[in-house]
Amino acid sequence: MNKGLREEQHESRLARLLSARLVLAVIAVIVFIVFVLENRRTVRVDLLFWHANTSIAWALIVAGLLGLVAGLLFPRLRRML
Repeated sequence: MNKGLREEQHESRLARLLSARLVLAVIAVIVFIVFVLENRRTVRVDLLFWHANTSIAWALIVAGLLGLVAGLLFPRLRRML
């Protein structure tokens, strides 16, 4: 009987964790949508011989993702700084 109670408590904690993650995911999506809508102005992005016209939001998102990838690929460099 004690084992059944533990399983119920575990399931209850798991349900709360999933619910909290869902709420955080919904908040993140809302913030992302607001960010994109607030930064719709078009800017010119130049990189060496390439250039493009894009919204500020997408330029920042791409720059952030490139920074994340660089940080994951080069962890030693991150530790040295």
